[in-house]
Amino acid sequence: EASFSGGDAAWTNYVATGLQKNADDIFHGNLYGTCVVKFIIKEGHVTQVEATNLRGTKLAEISVKIIKNSPIWHPASQYGRKVNAYRLQPVTIEKPD
Repeated sequence: EASFSGGDAAWTNYVATGLQKNADDIFHGNLYGTCVVKFIIKEGHVTQVEATNLRGTKLAEISVKIIKNSPIWHPASQYGRKVNAYRLQPVTIEKPD
């Protein structure tokens, strides 16, 4: 399986940091929920990034942008060869209390 440098915790931190940088845009639109983003990691590069739901919303736009701009991953391999890795990433924004 492909892996993000630093592991799952670093990936979660990367996505959360990206959301925090865009918090004003997200909260201004009063959009809360979960946007699922699908993408492929090909030879370590993130490709074919798209939201599977909430299309056309600010949350989807920002989530796709964050994942598209991801640093290079450690590619997946099978039988010693690099292979594509398909991923689904939920990005959730909850309404603050």
